[in-house]
Amino acid sequence: MARTPKFSIYIPVYKTEQFLDNVFSCIDKQDYKNIEKIVVVNKNNKEVIKKSEKWGATVVTIDEDRGAPYARNRGLEATTGEYILSMDSDTYLFPGALTCWANGFKKYEEADFVYTEFEIIDTKARQTIIYPGQKFNKYHLACENYINTATPIRRRALVTWDEDLKSLQDWDYFWKIVDNGGTGKLLGRFLLYQTEAPRADGISVDGSNNMFERRKIVREKHGVFNRDTCITTDDYQEEAIVIAEEMGADFRASVNHRNASEYKVIYKLVTNKELINVTTKYV
Repeated sequence: MARTPKFSIYIPVYKTEQFLDNVFSCIDKQDYKNIEKIVVVNKNNKEVIKKSEKWGATVVTIDEDRGAPYARNRGLEATTGEYILSMDSDTYLFPGALTCWANGFKKYEEADFVYTEFEIIDTKARQTIIYPGQKFNKYHLACENYINTATPIRRRALVTWDEDLKSLQDWDYFWKIVDNGGTGKLLGRFLLYQTEAPRADGISVDGSNNMFERRKIVREKHGVFNRDTCITTDDYQEEAIVIAEEMGADFRASVNHRNASEYKVIYKLVTNKELINVTTKYV
């Protein structure tokens, strides 16, 4: 009988104790059973240590809280599985998620990471937001992030998290994998997990509040400097990405008044060949 590859799931915990039981429960309810759970937490947080051990997780303790990338790297070092999944401590897997990912890796042997859509839940506002899956394209990834932290990776493609970045670490992480020759695969436009909305003290809030500055830092790190032209489209994404690359412009799957401020000129591809200038729409 063929051996089932192991999923290693590592979870940094910081001020999210209230979500942890639900996170573990969702993992243990998976029909895929070869799972390694790893929790990274401050050595003084006895509540999380006790709770994690109760759920059968390996606990990695750290001496001080030095940010999510530092904690993720300590968790990553402890993993032993073939498929590696970094999960925030307020992310909930839907039933069958691990099986779907494992089947994706089996079907697409060339893929170093596989992904789908994901959902953010805002309990206080009583609303959810679905982030649509984007077909993998290296040039598109250099324009904007569409890969979430909770995306499984083959061990062969692992890289470390940049501990100096204040936010947008997931974008940088998957960009590093791709720069190393890695590739991803969109399995489909369906949901396999949901995650809580960014908290006031979370790193995602920093990225949201300082988006232009944080994007600039990540892009320049990878040798991409800010561009003043953007291409978008409703129906011709593959063609629009090709045009953007030929023009040395950005491609954005969606343009709004906030991200439009990065550009001097915005074009929309309305047929597979026709561009129209829509800059004034966002002024």
